[in-house]
Amino acid sequence: MNILSIYRPADLPRIAALSCLLFLSTQLTLVYLSFDGNASVFWIPCGFGLAILLIKGQKYWPVLFIGALASDLYRGTPALASFIIAITILLEASLIAVLLNKLRIKNTSFSPLLGHSRDYIYLLLIAAPCALLGAFSGASTLWLNGLIESHQLFSSMLNWWLGDVLGIATICPLLLVWQQRASMWHKRKIEASLCFGLAFLLGQIVFAGWWGTALGHIAQSYWAFLFVIWAATRFGRHGSLLLVVMTTTQALFGALHGIGFFAADQSQHSFLNVWLYAMVLNLVGVLLALLINERKHAEALAQESEQRHRTLVEWSPEAIAVHRRGTLIYMNPAAIALAGARDAQALIGQSLFNLVHPDYHQTVQNRSKLISDGGVAERMIEIKLIRPDGGVVDIEVQSTLITLDGEPAIHALIRDITQRKQASQYEQFRNRTLEVLASGAPLLQQLTTLALGVEQLYPAIKCSILLLDQEGQHLRHGAAPSLPDFYNEAIDGVAIGIGVGACGTAAFTGQRVITADIATHPFWDQYKQLASDAGLASCWSQPIIASNHQVLGTFAIYHAIVHSPNPHDIRIIEQSAHLASIAIERNIVAEKLRASEAHYRLLTENVSDVAWRQDINNNYTYISPADELLRGYQSHEVVGHHIFEHLTPDGIAFIKQKRKQRQGEENKGIQTGPYTLEIQQRCKDGRLIWTEILSTPERNAQGQITGYYGITRDITQRKQDEAELRIAAIAFQSQEGMFVTDVNWRILRVNHAFTTITGYSLQDALGQTPIMLTSLRHKAAFYSDMTHRIRQKGTWQGEIWNKRKNGEIFPAWLILTEVKAENGEVTHYVATLTDITSRKAAEEQIQSLAFYDPLTALPNRRLLMDRLAQAMTLGARHESKGALLFIDLDNFKILNDTLGHDKGDLLLVEVAKRLSASTRQGDTVARLGGDEFVVMLEDLSINALEAATEAEAVGEKILSTLNQIYQLAGYSHHSTPSVGITLFGEQAESIDEPLKRADLAMYQAKAAGRNTLRFFDPQMQADVTHRVALETGLRDALECQQFTLFYQAQVKGTGQLTGVEALVRWRHPQQGMISPTKFIPLAEESGLILALGHWVLSAACKQLARWAKSPEMSHLTIAVNVSPRQFHQADFVEQVLNILARTGASAQQLKLELTESVLIANVEDVILKMSILKQQGVGFSIDDFGTGYSSLSYLKRLPLDQLKIDQSFIRDILTDSNDAAIAKMVIVLADSLGLSVIAEGVETEAQRNFLASQGCLCYQGYLFSSPLSLHDFEAYALSELVEH
Repeated sequence: MNILSIYRPADLPRIAALSCLLFLSTQLTLVYLSFDGNASVFWIPCGFGLAILLIKGQKYWPVLFIGALASDLYRGTPALASFIIAITILLEASLIAVLLNKLRIKNTSFSPLLGHSRDYIYLLLIAAPCALLGAFSGASTLWLNGLIESHQLFSSMLNWWLGDVLGIATICPLLLVWQQRASMWHKRKIEASLCFGLAFLLGQIVFAGWWGTALGHIAQSYWAFLFVIWAATRFGRHGSLLLVVMTTTQALFGALHGIGFFAADQSQHSFLNVWLYAMVLNLVGVLLALLINERKHAEALAQESEQRHRTLVEWSPEAIAVHRRGTLIYMNPAAIALAGARDAQALIGQSLFNLVHPDYHQTVQNRSKLISDGGVAERMIEIKLIRPDGGVVDIEVQSTLITLDGEPAIHALIRDITQRKQASQYEQFRNRTLEVLASGAPLLQQLTTLALGVEQLYPAIKCSILLLDQEGQHLRHGAAPSLPDFYNEAIDGVAIGIGVGACGTAAFTGQRVITADIATHPFWDQYKQLASDAGLASCWSQPIIASNHQVLGTFAIYHAIVHSPNPHDIRIIEQSAHLASIAIERNIVAEKLRASEAHYRLLTENVSDVAWRQDINNNYTYISPADELLRGYQSHEVVGHHIFEHLTPDGIAFIKQKRKQRQGEENKGIQTGPYTLEIQQRCKDGRLIWTEILSTPERNAQGQITGYYGITRDITQRKQDEAELRIAAIAFQSQEGMFVTDVNWRILRVNHAFTTITGYSLQDALGQTPIMLTSLRHKAAFYSDMTHRIRQKGTWQGEIWNKRKNGEIFPAWLILTEVKAENGEVTHYVATLTDITSRKAAEEQIQSLAFYDPLTALPNRRLLMDRLAQAMTLGARHESKGALLFIDLDNFKILNDTLGHDKGDLLLVEVAKRLSASTRQGDTVARLGGDEFVVMLEDLSINALEAATEAEAVGEKILSTLNQIYQLAGYSHHSTPSVGITLFGEQAESIDEPLKRADLAMYQAKAAGRNTLRFFDPQMQADVTHRVALETGLRDALECQQFTLFYQAQVKGTGQLTGVEALVRWRHPQQGMISPTKFIPLAEESGLILALGHWVLSAACKQLARWAKSPEMSHLTIAVNVSPRQFHQADFVEQVLNILARTGASAQQLKLELTESVLIANVEDVILKMSILKQQGVGFSIDDFGTGYSSLSYLKRLPLDQLKIDQSFIRDILTDSNDAAIAKMVIVLADSLGLSVIAEGVETEAQRNFLASQGCLCYQGYLFSSPLSLHDFEAYALSELVEH
């Protein structure tokens, strides 16, 4: 980090100004306070410099260095000595400052504000030893530079140390203190002037010898201490330090000039006395001032703490009181409010016992005596407080002995616990009440307990609980233990309504009714006298509300005096009414449960349905007697047993599924309800019956399932009836048409399918005979035979032509069946009618799809092969020949890709028409698929030559016909065919052989330039067989690692080896080495070039990685050929990078050779891939440049490194001017594009010399090395290395 970055712009002028002040203080000290011009026992600059570092920080170190250096140079001290002295002064002050800042003693540290006496002591303790280092280094520097003699070295060190210590002890505190505001001086300006004026005058008399003759007898140095004490006590640190510095300066000045009290020091050349005097004066003045400052600071903190405490007490929410000898002397506002007084004056001076309940006077008196005598706080007690209005408050008091105004007093912290006590009492009452409610006691006992409990809490009240009758019209007596009997009897059965007292109105409206004064309230007009006789003056009535918000009755509180409720009273009556609602609701539920159980028992023991109950695990806990009639089991044979014991496996699985379903819903927080199940159960006698089970979950108060209860019913007969009805319904309402007739064939019923098929509705057909469906396509004998078969066998079925209502004739499959009564007499006929029109059409369509092409309607391969088999069989029988013409349209794919498949389909249809028109009626024209057609000619001549001539004539006709222009939806298109011809019938063979020969002949026609015909050539078959075997071998070679790499050297100049081209070789286990010219094209056509190219690239990179470890081979590059198909793979870049990463090969040593054909398609993709690989370091070369297609506009955008001149131009470069011109052009082009150029196929020195003369300096060819195996190449490379 730049050291100047710690400085702000404002710091630089300050440093300069302070440096000048330090320089000035040094010069003044040397001029006026030095005895030899080199040192002083009061070195002001030392204290000044240290103060700068403590106030401004360490970044102001340049002030000390510049000031000290400038002072010494100004006095003529040699530069080196000046520099060392400046460094010494800087290091001394910096060391003191650092140590002070880091000092930590008992959680205290040094403060530059110098507010504590320990700060001054820390300063002296650190400065004194550090000054020794400065004195030793400084004096030694003066001695070494010849500025002092050897005998002066010790005294110089001593004076240096004395001056630094006194300067630090005096000047540094002065500056640290005076950077702070001097607050006392503004109020005591006259006193300060008098003090400092007298001190200065006394100093001049004592130390400067003023009026020595007249006042010499009083000129004593101790007078200065009196003024220092004056300044310390009246003007604090500022005044004391200023006076000490002034006195020290006067004393030293007088001693240096041999006058005043210390005049003898000058003659003895020792100023130790004046230094000791100054240090003592300094210690007394500074320490006294600091101690006084500490005391004032402590007093201020105490006053502040007292004020803060008083404020806290005044504003405390807790009540606080102070009393002395039983008399109240202080109460804060919270205590005044608690006591119920208007203000403090009403309580202060009063006796404490005026506020304490008489029952607690003795307790309070004993407690006060214990606290006063023991002097310690007593535990908290609970007493009662009486307010001026007579109200009683429960309080708890914590008392402590304190000193107030110099006398002991008792401090009391008081808390109002009235509500807490009431809440505790109410909680106890509530718990007792709930215990009674839970005990199952009669309702009257529960309500009475509740009323008595409330009355015990509040003795001044009387409680009444009235219950609403079942009609909800009248209030009946519930509980009122403290009200007179005549009153309870009078209001028992009172009708509810507005104005019917407080309770009748509350029960009617469902709202609380407060009657503070019964005598004046209109609701009590009819009951005022009754209430007065009972001694009741006020009534508060709260409706008792059920959980379903229904009114159950009222809870009333009566007072003997006129009284209005406070919020606490409202809470009590609400909570009491709620407790009453719990008791009443529990009683209602219990009564309903008892009635339900009686009703349930009546039902379960006298019905055929079986009632049961199960626990959570589906074990029976109860089953009704009806189960003995249903399944044959007695109760003890079922209870305690699991439900699965009497179920079938299917029933068990079904129950488990339902249980799992219920559990899943319950886990989601959904409370499930009853389930109805239909399962089979096994009876005691082994029979299986169908049962319907209604299962309902039983839950606890938390909503958790604890068991199940339900009913089981026998539904065996119902299931049988349902099955029969379902079968009949399904049968009649099936997809087949059905009608039912009587014995006279009159139609009685038809189903919906019959109407859909025939068009006749039930109304149309009702009463008619099936004759209405007759199509007249069948003769009378057909129907006679049908009738005869029905009578014989009871049924007839067959295919028949019927007529719909709209007259349409349709085929149908008809089944007629007799229905006989129990006596065997025929009562009805049932007919099933199926419309088979679609089936007939489907059969025809299937026939067509199976044997005909759907686009052209020509026979397909299957029909062709069938006819070919027949033709070959007939030909063998009659010794006639036949011919197959295999026709393939040239460039059909281009049409599809450019104009779309719809145009391609139109062309195929037109070709089919022309082929059909070009052949005889008995010949077969078939489409095999795509753009391939086959024409089969039969009944040709027995003579093979004549048969071939006939077939050729047809083929020529087909060529001519198909060469005509096609009109494809407004688009003119010219298409040509390639035709392959073969004869069949010459020898016995399978039907596939002629087709294969025709296919091969067609490919021969394409190879001959297309738009021609060729007869099958046997040599072509051999070539194809060889090609297939080669392709199979190529696949095996990839799997069996039969490939290897050969390396051909690439050189520069006269033969310097720079790299190699990796060339793949196939070492066949039987055929030996196979030339790349044979298997590379085959790999391209078959797609195996992708796997082969990947292997070559991977093997080359592995070799690169091995050579990288050899110093002799590490400089070599390897060029690898990449086929267009391989390069255009979407993940080609990833493949290359993965191979480089996996093998550890250097991308800079790899060069990929691309052919110009790569640029034909998707140039932008090519550029992108090359650019990515180029960024990783991979190089690129265009292989066989000049033999293909290259657009110069694209060529200049490619990230190429090299052009490679094809060997076809090099071979005749010396004799063919065209080849020479092309080679020159490539060299010039490469130079203009900034690319290197290499020539391949260089075999003679003359060729190399010619190329070198044109600027081509890189070569590859047999002149240097043929392609070599790895072992041979490495031997060659080492020999070339030795040679060059």
